[in-house]
Parts: sequence; structure tokens; C-alpha cells
Amino acid sequence: MFWMAGGYLAWAQQSEQQASLDPSGLTLITVLQSTLDNHPVLHLQEEQVTIERAVTQQATGRFDTVLASGVSQSRFNTSLTTAAQSATSLTNPIRNQATNLTNYDFTASKLFRNGMTGGFLVETTRTADNVVNDFGLNRSRLSFEVNVPLLRGRGRDVVTAQESAADLEAEAALFDLNQVIAELLSNSTSRYWFHVAAIRTLDVLENSETRGTTYVENVQALIDADQIAPIEINQVQANLADRTTSRIAAQQRVIESEQGLALAMGLSAGRMAALPEPQDPMPAVKQQTAVDTSVAAIESLMERAIESRADILAARKRQDSAQTISGAAENLTKPQLDLTFSSGYSGFKEGRRIDRWVSAVVSGVRGVDAVAGVRYEFPPSNNFARGRQSEAIAAVRQADFRYQETARNVTSEVSASLQAVRFAISRVSKARESVEFSQTALEGEREKLRLGLGSLVDLLTIEDRLTNSLLNLVDAELAYALALTRLRFATGTIVAPDQAVQTVDQNIFYELPF
Repeated sequence: MFWMAGGYLAWAQQSEQQASLDPSGLTLITVLQSTLDNHPVLHLQEEQVTIERAVTQQATGRFDTVLASGVSQSRFNTSLTTAAQSATSLTNPIRNQATNLTNYDFTASKLFRNGMTGGFLVETTRTADNVVNDFGLNRSRLSFEVNVPLLRGRGRDVVTAQESAADLEAEAALFDLNQVIAELLSNSTSRYWFHVAAIRTLDVLENSETRGTTYVENVQALIDADQIAPIEINQVQANLADRTTSRIAAQQRVIESEQGLALAMGLSAGRMAALPEPQDPMPAVKQQTAVDTSVAAIESLMERAIESRADILAARKRQDSAQTISGAAENLTKPQLDLTFSSGYSGFKEGRRIDRWVSAVVSGVRGVDAVAGVRYEFPPSNNFARGRQSEAIAAVRQADFRYQETARNVTSEVSASLQAVRFAISRVSKARESVEFSQTALEGEREKLRLGLGSLVDLLTIEDRLTNSLLNLVDAELAYALALTRLRFATGTIVAPDQAVQTVDQNIFYELPF
């Protein structure tokens, strides 16, 4: 059992730890672990999930309470007229009026998810000058204001559209992450099977080359004993050269499959030099293995795949996101009609002391103010709103088409994968029969040659036929392993599509889904 780390953040933490490769052998679970720890594509998608969640947080910030506060001190000098100067004092007139203004304000405002906005203001002002307000005049204002949209911008579905759409996109990004995980695990498993098959193929061809070398030695011994003509050596030497050529090509394919597996595992360049030998065998076709490929069975499997595939679920989320934005865009085409209401009171207190300034908030209150109003706004052309609506409608259609295309590809892939498994099972069965018959035929031909009833050409021909049968068996078993992996991916049964914490059992790649 292999446990995948919880959440996309844990994925990033895991990536810092390199999967250790056991030099004694490479298992499938080690391959899967390395893929999840090291593959750059997975980490790219993790960051995309982070980005989408950050976008959701930004959209939620629209509904944060906004607090603001400020204080200022001002001084103004105003020249007085001659008459004004005379009015201040006959003996020592004041030529300049010096006004000191101290202002402090605190505001809080918030947009609610139903479209209403509300806020309050607390403001205190102290004015003092050397002419008429020598003792200081402190005034305060406390007010509360509410704005209620009646048409445009009204309703939770409209106001929270961006937030809801961003949240849906974040959920879709998590589905995308799990789809990438399924793709990478499927690809790594397939590469592992390719590598196992390449090594088995090399083993078959090395054994064939060894037998060919033995034939050359035996024929040369017979020639040396004057039991057969020297010309007979040409047949076995040519046959050996062909087998050596095939073995060299198989060695090259082992190297290529090894590099392909290393890339799929996400290993760095320095760790691709040599992988341990694979230890886990390819899935075996058991005698009782059977696949129901009836129309009803295929349709049932398609329905399950539609419910299980992460890419299908991501496409659905993006449909919902587009619909959410479309509803808000339609609301933009309505006129702006708002009802406003504000209420508050004013306070008053004289004196220069600081306590007089502060107490002005509650002193000298003579009554409550109230203001109500209606504001209407509508651009006759309304091009912006109409353009947004057209864009949103087109985005909805795009999301629908993407979902239909994804679903169409998934159902086709399920059908093709299921048929591939069925044919691979039949192919393995016939390949096994071919190996058994070829081995029996070779034993018979060896006996005939020993009794002097057969020929060397017939022996080499049947020997090559056995080699081909063994190679065909490897190819058939590889085809079954790949088809099984492909069916697992097609049906969405490698990882859970909607979970940030996953458990993956390597045995799923050895068994049919459902």
C-alpha cells in the first residue's frame, strides 16, 4: 500500500525528499513513489492549485470590512481688512487671522454578499483662531449610511459571482491535479512494463544466441570428425549472426526503455545513468480471466468513467463557473437603481483642552439627522454590459463544448481499452499455446536429428520458431499489461478524483477495475 501525502502543499514538501532506489531491485511501488516525489509536471499543477486558491482569496477580499483613520493639523493665515482690524482692538489691532484646524476621522465600510453596502463615520474637528474662536470650537459628526441596490448588483448570486466562480475554478484545479497524477502514474507504470518486457526480450534473445553458439560448436566438432561436410558450418554461422544482431538490437531497446522509465519517474539527469533491475513481473492472465464486452457492460463502464474521471469532473466545474459568471453578466445590463439612507448626529463643545475635543462626540447633541434618497443611472448604449453578457454566453457555450468533447473522448477510450484487454487476453492464451507447441516440436526435431532422420536446417527453423513464439508471448503479455493500465486510466480508477489525500495500491495495475 502506498500513501500519497495529504494536500497539494504536502506534495511540495515531499518533492524535497528524493525517493531512494534500492540497488537490489526496482519495484513498481518505488517507481510510483519517485514519480510523485520528483516529476516537474506534478509540481507545476500543484502551483496551479495554489494560484487558483489565491484567486479565490482575492475575490473574497471584496467583502472584507475596510477600516480607515486619519488625523491632520492645518494652520491658515488670513489678512484682515482695515475695518476688521479696527474691530479687533482700537489700541492694538490684529492684522492677521491665524486659524488652527485639527481633524480626526475614522470610517468603516463593508460590501455585503446580498449587494448592500454599509458604513459609518466618526469625525471630530477643532477650530481655534486669534479673532473669534480664541477658546476653541470642537465639533463632531457620527453618521451611518446604507446603500441598497434595487436592480443592478442585487442578490447573492450576482454579487458573489466572481467569488463563486473562483471557488469552482479552484475545485477544478484540484481535479486537474488528480488527473495529472493519474496520467503520470499510468505513464510510469506503462514505462515500467516496457522496461520489464525489454529485459525479458533480451533474455530470450541471449538464450537464443547461446543456443546458436552451441550449434556452431557442435557442427564444427562434427566437421572435425569428418561426419558432415564443411559447408554445413555456413548455415549455423549465418543463423548465429542473425541471432547476435537481434540481441544487440534488444540491448539498445533495454537502454532506451530504461531512459524512458527514468524520465517518467522524474529523476534528475545525474540519477538516470543506471536503474536497478525491475523486480515486479507484468500482470499475469489467469485462466479464469474474462472480460464482458457486451453493449450493456460497455455502457455501464462508460457511465462509471463519467462519474470517476477527474477531467470530466473538472469540465463540469468549469461549466458551473461559466454559468455563474453569465448570470452576473446578465444582471449588468439592468439600470442602476439604488436606495440610500443615512442617519447620524452632530456634537459640539467649546474649549481648547483635549478632553473637550474628545467629549464633543457626545456633547451638545441636539437631535438625529436622517437622509433618504433614490439614485438612477443607466447608459443608453450600455455597450460594456452588453459586451460582457455576450462574452459570458460564449464562455458558457465553450465550457459546454469542452465537456462534451471530453466526455466523448472518455467514452471512446473506455470502449477501446476494454476491447484491447479482451483481445490481449486471447493473444496471451494463443501465444502460450504457440510456445508449448514450439517446445514440443523442437524436442521432437532434436530426437529426429539424433536418430539421423532429421536435418540441421529443420532444427534451426524450429529453433527460430520457438524464439519467435517466446518473443510473441512477451509482446502479448506486454500488450495485456498496457491495456490493463490504459483501462484503469480510462475509467478513472487510479486515484480518487476529488480528494487531496490519496491512497494508491499498486495491485490496481494487476487487476481489472470494478
